Amino acid sequence: MPQPNAESERTRLLESTAPLERMAYFRSELQLQDEAMAVLAPYSEVFVTYAKDYADQLYAKFDRFAQTQLMLHMESSPGRLRRSWEYWFRALWTSGLDERFINMVWRSGVLHVALGIDQRFIDLAYGYTRRYCRDMAEREVPIPELRKVLRTVDALLDFCMLLATDAFISSTQRCDTEVMMGVAHQLRNPLTVIGGNAMRIRRTKGPCTDAQEHSEAIFEEAVRLERLVKAVGTYVDILNLKPEFEICSVPQLVLETLQILRPEYPSPDFEPELALAENNALVRGDERCLRPLFLQTLRNCLEAMDKANPRLRIASRPSTATPGFLQIEIENSGPSPDPDMIEALFEPFYSTRPLGTGFGLPIARLAAKKCMGSVTLTATPHGGRYTILLALPGAAGESVFFAGE
Repeated sequence: MPQPNAESERTRLLESTAPLERMAYFRSELQLQDEAMAVLAPYSEVFVTYAKDYADQLYAKFDRFAQTQLMLHMESSPGRLRRSWEYWFRALWTSGLDERFINMVWRSGVLHVALGIDQRFIDLAYGYTRRYCRDMAEREVPIPELRKVLRTVDALLDFCMLLATDAFISSTQRCDTEVMMGVAHQLRNPLTVIGGNAMRIRRTKGPCTDAQEHSEAIFEEAVRLERLVKAVGTYVDILNLKPEFEICSVPQLVLETLQILRPEYPSPDFEPELALAENNALVRGDERCLRPLFLQTLRNCLEAMDKANPRLRIASRPSTATPGFLQIEIENSGPSPDPDMIEALFEPFYSTRPLGTGFGLPIARLAAKKCMGSVTLTATPHGGRYTILLALPGAAGESVFFAGE
């Protein structure tokens, strides 16, 4: 897979665009509409005159830290950062928060990730900026207007900080995702070769040899790694998924999942106990998340089940502890999970089974979160109980779309 060179990667970052719909929502919540911005208009010209002083003071502050001093002194073009900060300060008062300004702040957040800048220093810079802007306003704005101006200045800087942080988080997640996808891709080809050769040795006729015994071990590990590659791929797919919320039937999803898992039942005559509420059978979610949520949770129950006394019960009811959510409980017979180790079971790569991938429950939890829900595990005297919470229709407000942005 060809790797982009540094210049092409920088170009790509500089051409990235902000999620404007989400930013419009943030702006509305911070009450930064045109009428609020108009409060700053009479003072914008005088505020702009502070741009160079602001850039110089910010530079002086960060020149005191060993962690940022090196970056400041190694600029490819001397003074570039000061000029950038000066340009941003001017645009802060003159852009009217137009699309160009929003994309500029967004791209700065993306570049912070590419340059490896600690987000805490970005937050500190906004803290310095807020104090500088408030001091500036107190010098330049008449007392009767000062309170309104300061409120708008605070909201304006809150918006910029939200925008830069959103870019930082989105870019960090993208980098993590690319690493995981790269690992899965690089493992797939050698695994195919290893598994294929192990299978050929297994098929060799004749008495059992050391080579055949070793091939069994190799084959089992190859199978486990193939399952891991597939699990990582599923996890990454859900991580990148932008949910499209619709009304979904829980009984239908459960029944379809159980049909998929039927070959894994402990015996041909085994049947799970179903007590799914018919009058509260619908939830709001994305089936692309709900299907792996139920698949991984139910599969984990089947694997942990007491094979001598198999029992699997699936029940649902409106949650009393969390109104507006459907509570789905899945109980299985078998050893009770250690309460101290339960959270570890939801961490990637952790598994108590020799051939486990350690991704089943992490996939389930991530899928639940994507649908604004949750999945938890508690120990019972006769096994374990999974509790899944999913939003009933109408329970989530309009801001739910952020889950998919």
